[in-house]
Amino acid sequence: MSGNRIGPDLLGIVGRQVASVTSYPDYSSSLRGLGGTWTEERLNEFLKAPSAFCPGTRMDFPGDVSATERRAILSYLRTL
Repeated sequence: MSGNRIGPDLLGIVGRQVASVTSYPDYSSSLRGLGGTWTEERLNEFLKAPSAFCPGTRMDFPGDVSATERRAILSYLRTL
């Protein structure tokens, strides 16, 4: 399944510009201002602590999943 839901579509997120899904209008201004590309390293830091990585983000997930869980999530995201 693809498409925007609670957040933007994650299809192709690894290597994509941050806050660049044009069909998703609800990015926070802080995420829009972050710039750059979603690398695995940046996604790892975001998943670990979204508010520390991008202060002002509206991401409801507080982060702090284990390194093992983050690796599994990143592994999955690479398949999209």
